[in-house]
Formats: sequence, structure tokens, C-alpha cells
Amino acid sequence: MEDLCVVLNTLWAYDTGTFPHERHRVMFALILILAGCGALRPSSLISMEAPLLYEHCEFRLVPPPPGQPGPNKIALVIDFSNIKGHGDA
Repeated sequence: MEDLCVVLNTLWAYDTGTFPHERHRVMFALILILAGCGALRPSSLISMEAPLLYEHCEFRLVPPPPGQPGPNKIALVIDFSNIKGHGDA
């Protein structure tokens, strides 16, 4: 996780001119975070055979536990069943 933090800090703070559009920088950061959370290679998320698409991502509103005050939280649920190498033995 510490290595991912260093990479993301470098990506956002020092890396300029690498990406033709700023949206690519945001997408690349998201791919790195998802790969780190899911213990995946980044290439498995963006492969041409089975890419991770918007339809595989779902935002959900999670209420606080019963009896505890607080705001609702937003959770991102990702379906990794379509990624490259899923189901391989």
C-alpha cells in the first residue's frame, strides 16, 4: 500500500505532460487503486478480451448502523467476474 501511495503521489504531484488528457490521469489512478485493492495486475483490468467497464461498477448508498447517528456513506461495488484470467485454474 505504501508503494501505491508513492506512485499516486508522483502521478498527481510531479508527473506533468505524460497524459494527453487529464481524464486519462484520473482513469489511470483509479485502475491502480482497483488493482491494489483487488490484488490484480493493472493489465487484467484493461485487457481487450475482458475489460472492466462502467457497467461492472455500481455506487450504493449505505445508511449508518441502526441506532447510530451519522450521514449515509457511498460505496463502490465492482464486479470482477469479467476480468482477464477469471476462472483460470
